Amino acid sequence: MCAAVISHSPTSDLKLFLIPTDVPGAEVLVEFDAPLVANQGASAIALRRQDGLTVTISGALNLPRTLFSTAAYATSPDGNLRALLLVTSTPAQTGVFFSSCGPMVLKFNGGTTQSVFTTGLGGVPCLAASSDHTCPTTSNAFKIIVNDGGTEATVCINGWESGDGVPGSGPFTRRLSVSSSDDSFDRDELEYTCSFGSATNLVTGLAKSFSCTATSGDTKLIFAECETLCLGTAVECAPTRKRAPPVTATSALAFLLAAGAGGDPHLVSAEGLKFIFNGIANAVYALFTSPVVDINMQLAATGPTERYMTEMGIVFRGKNVTITPWFGKRKSELTEFFESLGATVEFHGPSMTVEFCNDHVATFAAMHTLHGAKINYLDVAISVPGCHDAYGGAL
Repeated sequence: MCAAVISHSPTSDLKLFLIPTDVPGAEVLVEFDAPLVANQGASAIALRRQDGLTVTISGALNLPRTLFSTAAYATSPDGNLRALLLVTSTPAQTGVFFSSCGPMVLKFNGGTTQSVFTTGLGGVPCLAASSDHTCPTTSNAFKIIVNDGGTEATVCINGWESGDGVPGSGPFTRRLSVSSSDDSFDRDELEYTCSFGSATNLVTGLAKSFSCTATSGDTKLIFAECETLCLGTAVECAPTRKRAPPVTATSALAFLLAAGAGGDPHLVSAEGLKFIFNGIANAVYALFTSPVVDINMQLAATGPTERYMTEMGIVFRGKNVTITPWFGKRKSELTEFFESLGATVEFHGPSMTVEFCNDHVATFAAMHTLHGAKINYLDVAISVPGCHDAYGGAL
């Protein structure tokens, strides 16, 4: 039977299609700028716009983002891609031909050809975890969505370094802790020896799997995207185990980078680099910037060794707001400000956590000195996805 690895829903956004091939670990990712319309026919001319259809192909075959003037495609009842024919209108023609469980051919400028034999329909790739649950911002984390007997939960594995997740990397040691949205998948920090699998998720660029073994004891931590997540003994996590794994993973890895600043001030980068920044009294500096949010800090008048962060300015969706150590007295005002821009805010004692959008999180803590100059100041911990489409993927 010619089937997709993971089926599209008929109501899903038909823009990304992952096509399996007969080469182990090699797949083709086809991305359309505009969603297809499920036509379920054997063949259909299906131009989304008068100016054609724009497509990018990567993985086992590679085609830069190209505009095709002629486009024909067919989908299955599940919304999976069955066939595809694309042709440019330029004199030196570029074309794409795909038939499920048959050949996929790319021809460039009427000459050079790339081809691969496909073994299934174009289905949806395993996508990175996305949920409302906020992972701890104390260190870099992998976020995973799981389903345990019909109940969905978010699992956070903290303690990774900034370059982790590269396919085929390891073994190396990491001190990891595990937490979950429903508290059913928690484990205190342990030292593990970890290795990442060689297969690559073409959407995230991260490894599709990893395996970690505790350096002492019999604890294993094993993950395979859209298949399983196991935290248990070697016997419980053995691949030959006859009964179903205790938890099914329903996502790929999402890598969350953590950075922070505290004290007078001590800064920690996403790579784990630690340094002290004295700066100039009363000066304002850019502390963190991303395509989603900018956070600036103002330093105290004291110093240079006790130049704490006394105020922080946030720029979010074109609006500005200032945070001081007395933010707890402005709960209603700050909640209204952030929620009006689509963010969520939670207050816990002397801390305030703002989730600007999925997995872009900043936690502010109101602090005060216990010795020396009496200063009220702020600490902040920031967590963002490890890859970002903006800035050429630099963030």
